Amino acid sequence: MSVRFAAFAGEVRVDDPRGRTEPSQVAYAISRAVGNAVVRNQLRRRLRSICQNAAERDILPKGLMMIMVQPEVVDHDFASLRAIVEALFAEIGANHDPIRG
Repeated sequence: MSVRFAAFAGEVRVDDPRGRTEPSQVAYAISRAVGNAVVRNQLRRRLRSICQNAAERDILPKGLMMIMVQPEVVDHDFASLRAIVEALFAEIGANHDPIRG
């Protein structure tokens, strides 16, 4: 049985199955409701950049994660999106149970 943790911040959700032994891997779930392919790809590139920057600063939680977004997230600029995602990473890190993984 795997322990799961999800962090929510309005339009952004980070799902963490607690697989903390392997390096960080992030998947992005961006539905068609968010916008057309151009909008979804732009959002994916923004999220990828945020995660890469977080990894360089060592604040990206280890393990497997999925970032899911709601359509309202396209209204956020890069700085506010980064603040939201990094706050979710901090929440995941704070709720990490070293005994359970």
